[in-house]
Amino acid sequence: MSLYLNDENLKQIISKKLEMLRKQSGLTMERTAHDLEMDTSEYFRILKGQRVPLLRSMIRFSRKYHVSMDWWFEDIKLPQKQIEPVKNPLEYQVFKILKGLDARGRKIALATLKALTKNLKS
Repeated sequence: MSLYLNDENLKQIISKKLEMLRKQSGLTMERTAHDLEMDTSEYFRILKGQRVPLLRSMIRFSRKYHVSMDWWFEDIKLPQKQIEPVKNPLEYQVFKILKGLDARGRKIALATLKALTKNLKS
């Protein structure tokens, strides 16, 4: 099931996964918070979906339970950026050519285009 990213969805996804991992470990909330070097009340708020954890907390969770950072967010679907239609096909062709070049080729091509533009303006 994919969810769109917002604070509430993020809290719920992390909360559910964290609770599942904690239960699998068989440890109490207090013991887990202690092992994570977190305040018990802070851990409880994250566990119950009341707070989005800080990055350092997410890293601690991942290390404790041996899961990747990606694992926490695999159910989140980011909104797709709308691609604007090409307004000028010539600009698109130039961009496509530049994109296919290596760094040195891009530098040369851009310098050439700048010189041509300067000459055309004079």
